[in-house]
Amino acid sequence: MSATAGATGSIAAQIARALGSRVIGTAGGEGKCRWAVEVAGMDACVDHTSADVGVELARLAPDGIDVYFDNAGGALLEAALAHLAPRARIVVCGGISTGYDGGDPAHGPRNYLRIGLRRARMEGFVCLDHVDRFPEAFGRLTAWSASGDIVLEETIAEGLERALSALAGLFHGRNLGKQLVRV
Repeated sequence: MSATAGATGSIAAQIARALGSRVIGTAGGEGKCRWAVEVAGMDACVDHTSADVGVELARLAPDGIDVYFDNAGGALLEAALAHLAPRARIVVCGGISTGYDGGDPAHGPRNYLRIGLRRARMEGFVCLDHVDRFPEAFGRLTAWSASGDIVLEETIAEGLERALSALAGLFHGRNLGKQLVRV
């Protein structure tokens, strides 16, 4: 799972763990990785700013990755594709590495043929496609939060004048968990 110290990745990783999966995350920085393992309960977290993600994935998932929840795209997606298990599933939720500038990324995954060779499946995920399951999701999330199986983290910028820098900080990894602005 990529961006496991961000708002979406941290919750998705904790849901996977609560459902019994072994979770390996990636995050930008030693502190974020420490939080992912020690607070959010992930089995491992690779600091993509200082480690060779491909080498670490080979070490941590020697039989390959069964499910990859992608929030980043780019090099992290390519590293995951290089280490897929047969019949793996890739969930495309976000692409923070693209900068969301309105255009297409400079390139797609160069190793996309790994999807075919591993007989994997890649599918986009948009939560609004599952509105009918929101009550079920809210119930489970509430229970997991009450039991401590899911923890929320927030980075709060004080004042509306800090909104733009808070938004820009998302693309530079300055937040842990959900980025909020208190006005």
